[in-house]
Amino acid sequence: MRIEDSSNRIVDIFKRIKSFNLDGQISNFSSGPNLFTNDVDEKRINDAIGLLAALVKEIKESKNTTINISDSFELKFRIVENQNDSGWVEKLSNIVSEGLIYW
Repeated sequence: MRIEDSSNRIVDIFKRIKSFNLDGQISNFSSGPNLFTNDVDEKRINDAIGLLAALVKEIKESKNTTINISDSFELKFRIVENQNDSGWVEKLSNIVSEGLIYW
């Protein structure tokens, strides 16, 4: 089993916004520049506006009204049995039965 990045474009934009925010922080103990001070350069403001505009656009184009936790990553499975390799697949039902497992 392995975890991969989500292919959900809204989740991708949220990750880019988080990265943008982390890149702009100087320190938790500093009162350095941020988006609410006059010390922010024009490029940073334009980048922030671009990210928010992209988020609004994707939300409008999305057919879903919610984002689930499962949208934030993708699980892939690989089954090797008797020298048969399934390769990486998104659903176990694509290669084996999803029968009940009892502990």
